[in-house]
Amino acid sequence: MPVFRPGLWSSPVDALVFACAVWVATGPPQYDPPPQDLLLFPGWRECCVACDFAGCHVAWVERQVDMDPWQADEWHEWLVEARFCRACWWTLRDAHSQGVTRWRCEYLATLRDTLGRERYAAGLMCPPAPVWRFAWAD
Repeated sequence: MPVFRPGLWSSPVDALVFACAVWVATGPPQYDPPPQDLLLFPGWRECCVACDFAGCHVAWVERQVDMDPWQADEWHEWLVEARFCRACWWTLRDAHSQGVTRWRCEYLATLRDTLGRERYAAGLMCPPAPVWRFAWAD
């Protein structure tokens, strides 16, 4: 049983009542961004699939850098873009997997800073890989 200093709280109930009074006076914690922002983005299953694809794509580009040294600059640019896409999807997956609201909001804030405020507010997620680099077959 914790020991309370005389005069500060006469019992643990007094401390709980004080904490509840402070919470009522100040209101519930306000998070920026709010946890409801998670609903703007793809769900947990799509995040898992996108994270797997993004991870495989980054590994493939890393192998291309090693196998094609005479075009290393182009492959490095591609690798930076692929890692950016992967990081965005990993952050969203981590936001989905957190049960603690504060941590979820921290991941959402990171995602907002990474994607940009306009894309974040619109719920626009980047593709899991830089598709603008893919060659399209006719």
